[in-house]
Amino acid sequence: MRIRIREGTLFFIFWMILLIIQSPLERVSSLFNYLDEVTALLGIVTTILYFRKFSTLNAIYYEKMVIILLSLFVAIGLLANLIYNYQPLSYVVQDLFVNEKFFLSVMLGFFIFQKEIVNKDRKQISSVMRVVSQIFLVLFLIDRATSLFGYSEVRYGIRSFKLNYQHETYLAAALAGLICLLIIFYEKKNLKYIVIDTIMMAFTLRSKSFGAAIALIMIAYVVFIHNGRFRVWQLLILALLGLLVGWSQFSFYFVDLAGKSARSKMLTTSISIMKDYFPIGTGFATYASHMAGAHYSPVYIKYGFQYIYELRNSSQGTFFDDQFWPIIFGQTGAIGTVAYIGILIVYFRRISTIRSQNKYVYCGSLFAFIYLLISSIAEPAFNNSVACLFGVVLGVVFKQYCSGSINIQGNAYE
Repeated sequence: MRIRIREGTLFFIFWMILLIIQSPLERVSSLFNYLDEVTALLGIVTTILYFRKFSTLNAIYYEKMVIILLSLFVAIGLLANLIYNYQPLSYVVQDLFVNEKFFLSVMLGFFIFQKEIVNKDRKQISSVMRVVSQIFLVLFLIDRATSLFGYSEVRYGIRSFKLNYQHETYLAAALAGLICLLIIFYEKKNLKYIVIDTIMMAFTLRSKSFGAAIALIMIAYVVFIHNGRFRVWQLLILALLGLLVGWSQFSFYFVDLAGKSARSKMLTTSISIMKDYFPIGTGFATYASHMAGAHYSPVYIKYGFQYIYELRNSSQGTFFDDQFWPIIFGQTGAIGTVAYIGILIVYFRRISTIRSQNKYVYCGSLFAFIYLLISSIAEPAFNNSVACLFGVVLGVVFKQYCSGSINIQGNAYE
């Protein structure tokens, strides 16, 4: 029997696969470097096209809160840019776009795809994602047997699993995204692939991978065995477990080399900036972001970074933008930080409302959210390509399960 895949579903599958394998594709052509930017731009276009219909309806509390808090976050950053004028407008606009990438991806998923895609097209999407998992498994077995794809390091006496990705962290994120999709579009056949993908993710030997694996087990226990809802206190326990798993790395950068390592210096200085530029920070493109490093920010000179070897200029490595929260702390200050955390709390509460409707979608959505939180400790997780993958998926979920009485007519693929 031939299975018919709707046009919108086919585009969703195609785009998810592109985002999953973006890192290897970038080695083929530099055009794929902009895949996540294209995703965000599509988010802008679809928002402009459909927001008027959305705004004329009785938007629920969550949508209103996200719009208010996100507007506050952007306004505070731009106000700081206007007052201090540390970077040219072109750099500011580019950095602002990067900071909005995750939210724009959520908008893309919310506006462009059919509302019933999670239920009506679950079988087709699951089938394709299982095939993707099978391909990863074959490559994993080849890698374990031959080291054909190379590796960057050995931890615990084990070679890291990297394939042709630029770094293990990108492969870990790709597998986390695949796990997320297999859970949200769940069928019984998916379970073994969820387990296999989780094992492969752990073999990247990233601390975030171990933390994500623990998170997935804990979420599954709470939701399916304990039959409960994941609460804030459980999130704190999970954070503690994640800290214990990654303690060796955390201790090295933030305890043994406190105030000396680049990562430690970036974090502690961002807190100093919050105090010195209270309450609005220094503005977009000025601190800890890619644009701030690529166009050596005057803020770095003010705080003496030019005298620190690892931070003296943007050609000395990737320490300028390998964390997330220093970006928020330094660039948007206390008000921007509160606004950003407020948005994440709103998203967490939105996800929490799904449990009573579909436990698998709730579990997969929560895993996506927690993976981003874990990753944000050691990389700009909400600003990179990984954010687009998870953002689109969450947007699709929010449309079907969290939009309440909102009924948007005329999707791009309906």
